[in-house]
Amino acid sequence: FIIDVAEVKRADWNAFVQSNYSLQSSSSSMTFSKQPITAPLTRGTPQEYANMAVVLFTNISTYMGDHPAPPNLQNKKTLAQAVIAVGLKIPQIRSEIFCQILKQLSGNPTPANIARGWELLAYVCASFSPEKEVA
Repeated sequence: FIIDVAEVKRADWNAFVQSNYSLQSSSSSMTFSKQPITAPLTRGTPQEYANMAVVLFTNISTYMGDHPAPPNLQNKKTLAQAVIAVGLKIPQIRSEIFCQILKQLSGNPTPANIARGWELLAYVCASFSPEKEVA
């Protein structure tokens, strides 16, 4: 699955997501939010990994700077490493990771957080790809 970013206009983002991903809720769930998710974004995430998907979103949004970091966190890079480690170990959650990062990039109002999101997306892309079919 290849996304040609030049073909995806901001106004068409929700339609693009709806046509390429099977989401748990409306396409509005695929735009930036300061609020944590309570369930996986993709229907294809196995139920046994639902809680892990929620934790992954917290790690992603904290790494990006959209969620406050706990005081005992020494280095945000450990959050990126944790996200990648889960994706490498559990292939069934890889598409969920991609969707969560893309969600936080879409409409994010903070340029520095967007930069960290793209950085995280680059790390993830270098480590694994999403599932061939996202359900």
